[in-house]
Amino acid sequence: MDWLKFVPMIPYILQLWEKGDAIRQKIRNGESVMDLLKAEAPTLVDMFINIAKALFPTITDPAAQVQAGALTIDPSLVMTIQTQLNKVGTSPALVVDGSYGAKTKAAVVAFQTKMGLTPDGWAGKLTQAALTAEVAKLPAT
Repeated sequence: MDWLKFVPMIPYILQLWEKGDAIRQKIRNGESVMDLLKAEAPTLVDMFINIAKALFPTITDPAAQVQAGALTIDPSLVMTIQTQLNKVGTSPALVVDGSYGAKTKAAVVAFQTKMGLTPDGWAGKLTQAALTAEVAKLPAT
């Protein structure tokens, strides 16, 4: 794994971690989850945007940046994407570890290029739909 790519994200990941701890503590103290999320949403959105800017500099739309930033910190979704990329023949095969590292990003770019999608390295909704469709075409194992 290329850990250097995470260096620009460290402050944002730590902020997310601390924010999550603070929110969990407030929930334990009886505060409303919805009220907390409404209050914290702007901060969380900014953090996701900063993560996306560090990883996907070509994505400039703020809504897309939020989605891209959120995707990269969702290990279960990243593992699904890595598994699908392996099924459609990514070479070398990815380690399915839930980390959106340089190899996953490169495999996404290669897949996007092959499918005629914008090769930005972000497995957004179009890329995920194309991956799902390609996996569905494969013979059942």
